[in-house]
Amino acid sequence: MGAPPVLHTTDTSSSAPDSALPLVHWLVVFRSPDPAAVGRRLRADHLVLGRDTHELFHRDRKASRRHAELIEDAGGLEIVDLGSRNGTRVRGATVARRRLEVGDYVEVGSFGFLVARARERRALRSDTSLVGDSHAFQRVLAEVEALAASRATALVRGAPGTGRTAVAARIHARSRPEGPLVWLDARASHEVEGALRDPARLVDSAADGTLVVECVDAASSETLTALGVLLSAAERGRCRVLLTSGRDAAAVGATWTVDLPSLDERRDDLPALVATFARASGLDVALSSTVHAHLASRSYPGNVRELATIVERLARTAKEEHALALGLEEEPPTSPTIRILRGGHAFYLGRRRVDLRASPRLAAVLAALVEAHGEGTECLAAETIAEKAWRGERIIPDAAKNRVYVAVSSLRKLGLRRVIARASVGYSLTGDFVVTDGP
Repeated sequence: MGAPPVLHTTDTSSSAPDSALPLVHWLVVFRSPDPAAVGRRLRADHLVLGRDTHELFHRDRKASRRHAELIEDAGGLEIVDLGSRNGTRVRGATVARRRLEVGDYVEVGSFGFLVARARERRALRSDTSLVGDSHAFQRVLAEVEALAASRATALVRGAPGTGRTAVAARIHARSRPEGPLVWLDARASHEVEGALRDPARLVDSAADGTLVVECVDAASSETLTALGVLLSAAERGRCRVLLTSGRDAAAVGATWTVDLPSLDERRDDLPALVATFARASGLDVALSSTVHAHLASRSYPGNVRELATIVERLARTAKEEHALALGLEEEPPTSPTIRILRGGHAFYLGRRRVDLRASPRLAAVLAALVEAHGEGTECLAAETIAEKAWRGERIIPDAAKNRVYVAVSSLRKLGLRRVIARASVGYSLTGDFVVTDGP
């Protein structure tokens, strides 16, 4: 048997729109009191979120007037809480300052955002069959447009659930064909081998249109050999051939390859995808904060197909049972137990971790209070706290008291309000909490 043709990949990355523009950071609205705002993108560079600073938050009573600031520099994107009343959360943890990664879920007031990085302009728009404005998906749409203008045999390659069938159908539709779209599943060995015995007839069935051979990576060696004959017949006829395969499969007989990203590689498309699937399923997109946080942070090995299945499951479930349908447990209505790590670098509000490693002064103040509590000190003076937290610095007494006051206020806002007590001479830990050496 002859060896199947070897792929010569054509690099079409330069066809992406505005490819010379730099990538910048964005916040993509995922959860909003106004469903119309879902999917909206906010340029993140030096963006201040709050009721007095951004129109999106004007009516959000859960947001402070100046809630949080986004700062973009050479090292990436950072978020800084500005002493907000209800705190700023990243991946479920309340933070004072945090370096952000693409795909992080950020909660400010009543809003939830996904961190994205993409070009400033997106010339290509998705539709109801191919949904997404992420940088990764924009490249796919650009390659689809370029392919539609050609007659090249192309391979659409991606993991199951990434949309191989939808991309192939889009390429056909954008080609404005006069003929039909014909599908052939290479996994059905008897069917496909029978069809490939007469390649001329098969090509004629898709004349002036497109023949899609699906899952060629699952085809037998006999089928691959017959496929080479089919591609030669298609070149002589008036039929365009598209192939689909798994993400890591070797290409067969194609001169152009479209590699589809996984959903985890295009997480900033989650808002638009969830909204699209919700509309199709009749689901109210005003999901609870717990459900939104779960959808934003979980992994999707089944890709877009898995997400569609989850949204359909939610649509068939009463809203009060959504968390149960996803295997989640809602936070208890009572106040969660507070656990403080002995070194002061983090504490837990129930299951939620508040990380202070990016705020070493706050961690040092908390560590001083923990140490005093362990030694049985009823109240630790502000001057003593300042000596421990700003070790080696000379600070005049009034300035020291002010620094400690600001630090303690920040800790209280981050969730320790009910366990840090103030007195005329200093501060102490009291109430329902435990000190632990680990999570």
